[in-house]
Amino acid sequence: MLFIVGSYIVYRWATKNQLAWEMERELHEEKLRSIYEGSNDAIMLLNEKGFIDCNGRTLEIFGLRDKTEFIAHLPSDFSPPVQPDGCDSQIVAAEHIANAIKLGKSHFEWLHRRKNGEDFPAEVLLSSFIYGGERILQGTVRDITEQKNTELALQRESSTWIQAMDSFTDAIYLLDAERRLVRANKMFYAMLQLDSAQVVGKHIAAIVHPQGEAVPCPVCRAQEEKRDALITMEADHPDNTSRRPIEVSIKTIRDMAGYRQARW
Repeated sequence: MLFIVGSYIVYRWATKNQLAWEMERELHEEKLRSIYEGSNDAIMLLNEKGFIDCNGRTLEIFGLRDKTEFIAHLPSDFSPPVQPDGCDSQIVAAEHIANAIKLGKSHFEWLHRRKNGEDFPAEVLLSSFIYGGERILQGTVRDITEQKNTELALQRESSTWIQAMDSFTDAIYLLDAERRLVRANKMFYAMLQLDSAQVVGKHIAAIVHPQGEAVPCPVCRAQEEKRDALITMEADHPDNTSRRPIEVSIKTIRDMAGYRQARW
């Protein structure tokens, strides 16, 4: 009798815990499914035969009706024949897949193609894992069209800035908030007998005072204090390395919120 009661108690304990484990697993799977479907990135799963699943964002990005339509496509259907560098898309894609299988993941930029034929730049992360004894690849695709457009606009703006600033006979340079050189005109480089590759990204004090300075010069002090200033230095001023009279104008540039961003 005691044995039967004991077995019954053990059975109930095991059953209760099994139910708890199953509930916990279901909640975990539900959470993962929620993240999967709620992601702002396109997420797709594929095996050696092709696509097997995707989230809703995938359908939006590629302009598809439903998952059935997506699964019916081959991965090559969502890329142009060649990438911007002239390489064959299928060959390069196979290389990225091989790297993902070998290393566990592969991260790269890619030119994808929507159903309507429109190409768009994307950031892709391929992850490889084993599920149910089968090798699965998860592809995460992020549309970076807006980012690329912003970069292009900045490049154009930079080119316009350089052309305008190079027309001046004054040395002009732009610093970030930490006083690192962002860009300068050709007169600035000529005055210091340096080129942009040598100094862009470096602290301005290290550029104009390579031997250091015991006490910050008037220009450095104004920059450190983030204040506008007009400073005149005679040719014999100890901090004037040009050895000719100069006038330095320091202007703080602020963003739309009013925060100081850079000086030149």
